[in-house]
Amino acid sequence: MKTILIPLFDGMIARNLLYTSVVKELTKDGKTRVVIIPPGGKVDLYTRQFENGHDVFVEKGPFWRHDRVEFITEKFFLHSIPTRFMRIRQVDWYWNKGKYPQYFFATTLRYLGHLRLWHHMLRYIDPFLPVQPYVYEVLDRWKPDCVFAPTMIARDEIALMRLGKKRGATIIGMVKSWDNLTSKAFLRYFPDHMIVHTNIVKKEAIELYGYPEERITVTGLPQYDEYLKPTFTDDRETFFKKIGADPAKKLITYAPAGDWMTDYDKEILARILDWVDEGQFGPTQVLLRLHPTYESKTEELAGRKGLIVERPGTHFGGPTKEAQLRTVEFDSKDIQHLASTMRWSDVTLNTGSTMTLEAAVFDAPVILIGFDGSDKLPYWKSVRRYYDRDHYDAILRSGGTSLVRSYDELLDALTAYLKDRSLHAGGRKRIAEEQCYILDGKAGERVAIVIKKVMQS
Repeated sequence: MKTILIPLFDGMIARNLLYTSVVKELTKDGKTRVVIIPPGGKVDLYTRQFENGHDVFVEKGPFWRHDRVEFITEKFFLHSIPTRFMRIRQVDWYWNKGKYPQYFFATTLRYLGHLRLWHHMLRYIDPFLPVQPYVYEVLDRWKPDCVFAPTMIARDEIALMRLGKKRGATIIGMVKSWDNLTSKAFLRYFPDHMIVHTNIVKKEAIELYGYPEERITVTGLPQYDEYLKPTFTDDRETFFKKIGADPAKKLITYAPAGDWMTDYDKEILARILDWVDEGQFGPTQVLLRLHPTYESKTEELAGRKGLIVERPGTHFGGPTKEAQLRTVEFDSKDIQHLASTMRWSDVTLNTGSTMTLEAAVFDAPVILIGFDGSDKLPYWKSVRRYYDRDHYDAILRSGGTSLVRSYDELLDALTAYLKDRSLHAGGRKRIAEEQCYILDGKAGERVAIVIKKVMQS
C-alpha cells in the first residue's frame, strides 16, 4: 500500500480535512493508507475517532515539541513576509509595546522579504536548522510515499517535508486559510505541488514567493462541501430550540474577535442589547458566538435579557483558561451548528473575521465593526487598521458587507438588514465566488485527486 503522512498541529486543520471527504477519497481504492500525526495531547481522541486499523492510522509518538533555538530562527522567516498584514502585526507586537529595537529589526526583515535573493538565502539556511529526533523516527516507522503538509507553517511540518523528500517521498503542501501567505506562512520549502483554495491565494503564492504557477492547483474549500447539502443544517425551529431562542423573534449573531484584538466588543454588544431592549428593531434577540480560542469580556454580559451565549467546539484540559481554549476541537456537530447559525441569522457582526466567509456562503448579511466604541483611538491602536490587511481587500471591494465607523452607522446598518435581509446579496455572492472558488460540494474530492495524481507522476 502507498502511505500518505499528514501532520495536523491544531484542531482547526482537522476540521478542514478529517471531517470532510478528503481521507475517504484517498483511501477508497484500497491501495492507500493515511497516517495522521495528531495535535499535541489528542492521540487518544484521534485514535478513537479516526483510526480503523486498516487504512487510517494515528501516530502515537510525541510530536510538536520545540526548543528556544527553533523558536528564534522561525521569527526570521515569519518577519520576512513582505505584506501590509505583517506590518500591522509588527506594530502590534513591538512598537505598541515599546519594544523599538525589536520593531526595527522585524521591519528590516520585512523589507528584505521583497527581495528574491533574501528568500533564496533563507531557504538555503533552513536545512541546517535543528530537527527534533522524533521527526526522523516517524519517517523511519511509516516510510511515507507522500508527505501532505496541510499548512506549511509548523516547524515539524517543514522538517517532514524536507527530510521526506530526501527519502524519496512526494511532497504536497496546502495553504490552510485565506490569510496565511500574507501573515503566517513564509514558504520556507517549495513542495512538489501546492494546493490552494482560491485563485486569490494562488496569485499570492506566485507574486509573494515566486512559486511556479504550473505546480499549483485550486480546489475550493473542503470544509464547505457539506454546507451545500439541503439536509445538513437544522430547520429554523429546531435550531432556535437548540440555542434556546424564540423563533418568533429575529436573530442578530455577534462574533467577537477576542480581547487580544479589541477592548470594545463588550461596550458595542451592550449598546446593541440596549437597542433591543428599547424595541428599535421589533422583536429581536442576540446570539453571542464567542471565538473558540480567544477570551472576550463580552462573556460578562451573560444574563442580559435577550442574549444567548455559546462558545463553539470541545475544549480539553490546560493549566490556564487561555491554554484550555487553544485545545479546541471541532467535530461534525460543531460544523453543522455553525452552518445552521449562519443560515438562520438575520444579520451577523464581526471584526475582520473569517466569519464573513461563512456568512456569505449562506447569504447572511455582514456588518464589520470598524470603530472603537465611544473612544477615538489613533490608527495604529484602532480596529480600523485590521481592514487594511491584505486578505480583506477583496471583501471590502465586493460590496457585500457594511463597514461601520460609528454607533450611528451601526444602528442604521442593523435597522436596514433586519428590515431587508437581501440587501447587498449581490456582493455576498461575489465574496462566496472569490473566496470559495467553486461551491459544488466536490472540493474534498478535488484535493484527493490532486494528491493521488501528483504521487503517481
